[in-house]
Amino acid sequence: MRKIKFIHCADLHLDAPFSSLCTLSEKNDKSSLRRLDLKMVFENIIRFAQKEQVDFLFITGDLYEHNYVTKSTIYFLNESFKKIHDTKVIIIPGNHDPWVEGSYYKSFNWAENVHILTDPFLSFEENEEKNVCIYGQAFLEGYKLKGYKKDYKDYKEGYEDGYKDEEHEHLKKDESVNYKRESVNYIKSTDKDKINILLLHGSVGFDFDKNSYNPISVEILASINMDYIGIGHFHNRIDKVAGLENAYNPGSPEPLGFDEPGQHGFYFGSISIDDMGNKKLEIEFIPGNRKEYLDLEVNITGCMTDEEIIEKIKESLNSKIKEILNNDNLGIKINNDDKKLNDDDDDIKFGNTGIKFGSDCIKPKTYQNLLVNISLMGYISPDFSPDIKYISSYFNDIFFFAKIKNKTRRDYDFDEIKRDFGLKGLFVRKILDLVNSTQDNEEKELLLKSLYYGLEAMEKGQVDISDY
Repeated sequence: MRKIKFIHCADLHLDAPFSSLCTLSEKNDKSSLRRLDLKMVFENIIRFAQKEQVDFLFITGDLYEHNYVTKSTIYFLNESFKKIHDTKVIIIPGNHDPWVEGSYYKSFNWAENVHILTDPFLSFEENEEKNVCIYGQAFLEGYKLKGYKKDYKDYKEGYEDGYKDEEHEHLKKDESVNYKRESVNYIKSTDKDKINILLLHGSVGFDFDKNSYNPISVEILASINMDYIGIGHFHNRIDKVAGLENAYNPGSPEPLGFDEPGQHGFYFGSISIDDMGNKKLEIEFIPGNRKEYLDLEVNITGCMTDEEIIEKIKESLNSKIKEILNNDNLGIKINNDDKKLNDDDDDIKFGNTGIKFGSDCIKPKTYQNLLVNISLMGYISPDFSPDIKYISSYFNDIFFFAKIKNKTRRDYDFDEIKRDFGLKGLFVRKILDLVNSTQDNEEKELLLKSLYYGLEAMEKGQVDISDY
């Protein structure tokens, strides 16, 4: 029996700016700490590769941020790859780290075990010992909508005006060139005696539009008999992409924003071929994120003080975090003296492998590893305006990062106001008539917002837009 073991990760985005976490105060600037998180997560992936002695590390795009990455980070990556010198590292450039002029993929002297697939339709074949054939596509500048194409005419049209890759510039100059390298469409059949793997960074099985990256249809992928299809680009994990049993998108190993909730990590897998030629894919998701993003809506209807709002938020957070951890018996309390959900273990296990890393590993049960986005909802008295800065400062002492937005509405008695014969009553009657006459929910929402803005302006002589 022949067998290979591999790790598949993608979308690490090293040196991402995390601009939403930047502040004028260096003391409160969390962006540099988040960039450090990305490196620590990558170090843990390398440790995992060492421990499991994997044959391949597949990185399907967006390993770093082309516009922000530093030379120091590139050295960090290369030294990390040297630590797993017996593992073949296969990288395909993505839309955030494309194969373009000025790319470190082109100019840097990478370790001997690093293979960067730099051709838009390139196949990389491993030596006979492993009997593996790996197909991949590099992401070139401007290469966005057209994706995998059948001939040179479509291939050229798939590029926007910004395409300047000198290595393939001859294709633009000579339309008689018969471009015969493997694209997905050209892979008519694969060698069944080999382990065949396809790596790509782009949109699979979705509605393709102007924002699609390297789009490819499910039908094409299903027809080329790959043993594993490793995908990157989408930051949330997707098992069996578009219903394909052997297609996996690991998501980003560390979440990068509030639209990326839940566990993040990478895949640890193996493909084996027995003496009868039967192949078997085994795949396991390994959680590995250091921080977690939490989006929460809190109904504060009836609250009349900031302290009441803080207590409401505590209750909602307590309930939400219990739900996340799937444990109703934690007895969680939130206060400035107790900022952790659980302090019982400094060594956190990765997946079901039994591997432990030290105190620098993910601690998902620590409040300081949570970034929370709290939206205050419901209706409040016209006489009360929550002090968002005060409330935020309280929770910023508890969480790594807390963002609070007031989306409440004033608790006006519109029936009473409508009976007013003055300007206020006329205004309310007119707006409510428009609200009741429209079937467009978006227009209705805008009209209601204008209603609250107008009433506040009449009462206070000004409108605090941050309150809405």
